[in-house]
Amino acid sequence: MEIEGHNLGPLVAEIREGKLNLIREMPTARQLLLGDGNLSGEPVIVAVRSYPDVEKMMNEIKKEDEHGQGGHDRRVRRQ
Repeated sequence: MEIEGHNLGPLVAEIREGKLNLIREMPTARQLLLGDGNLSGEPVIVAVRSYPDVEKMMNEIKKEDEHGQGGHDRRVRRQ
């Protein structure tokens, strides 16, 4: 997993201690609001990437193509 951002020290500490349950990208508007004036030192998460790509893996599991087409096969009963 790759986390891109600023002031990530507290998050790294929580990860090492096994205390961090969730990581989410910060909305762009919030990133812009904090900008350079982030005096509180709040962690700013710009992007979170996982390898392999989790969404791609889920689509493969569900047998969907890159456009979301496909899915579970369904059987049709003839009457």
